[in-house]
Amino acid sequence: MAESSPSRPRLAQMARPQTPPPWSLVDLFSTILALAVVMLVLGPAVTGILFNNFSNPTPLMLLFSWLLGLLIITGFVWITRRNQGAALRLSGESRWPLPYALLVGVGAALTIDLVAGLIAGFQPTAALTGIGQGSAGEWLLGGLFVALMQPIAEGLIFQGVVLPRLRASFGGWVGFGAAAVLYTVYFAVVYGVRLSGPSLLWYGMIVPLFAALVLNTVRIYTESTRAAILAAIGMGLTFLLAAIALAG
Repeated sequence: MAESSPSRPRLAQMARPQTPPPWSLVDLFSTILALAVVMLVLGPAVTGILFNNFSNPTPLMLLFSWLLGLLIITGFVWITRRNQGAALRLSGESRWPLPYALLVGVGAALTIDLVAGLIAGFQPTAALTGIGQGSAGEWLLGGLFVALMQPIAEGLIFQGVVLPRLRASFGGWVGFGAAAVLYTVYFAVVYGVRLSGPSLLWYGMIVPLFAALVLNTVRIYTESTRAAILAAIGMGLTFLLAAIALAG
């Protein structure tokens, strides 16, 4: 069964049953478990050894730890799914021009930042919190993280692996929402470490939830994980420029 048809209304496309990918729910949760281990245990442990600091990680250490964790999990997913590029939608055509997906990400990030800023106060995205007084090297590392590694790794996992499996198992709309909620929980647990109070609610939960909903929608409409990753890169670049502007 085809995943979608251009002649169907867009809302019907969201609800339409997903073609089951060649991995199970057990495989999905194994991937999520591996992600949790590298982001919460392995990355921090290696970073603590390298920086000789286990008790009070700095923003630079956190960035390095997260970057290391995402590099590891990307390698893990690529090795375990290396023969499933078509199912991951990393190849083939996108139903949108790929630059359009990038612009959608930019527009979504501007909207999300504006709404969250007006309600809760403007501040950097969670991953860049605390590096405003940092060196150019910290900003470079932060940019590499939010505008490249985070979109690629998390797009591969949540839009490439998680979203199609949940939609195939639980239905189009339920899987769509469940994938966004799962990403939000992951984001709050990993990146919310430097946030508290209203900041944790807005920038650790609400902002990533809406970002995930946008990226999931891009993935479904375009039938391309590459397009979703490009949209996430557009978001990351926007969040980076906003953080630099706030620091200045």
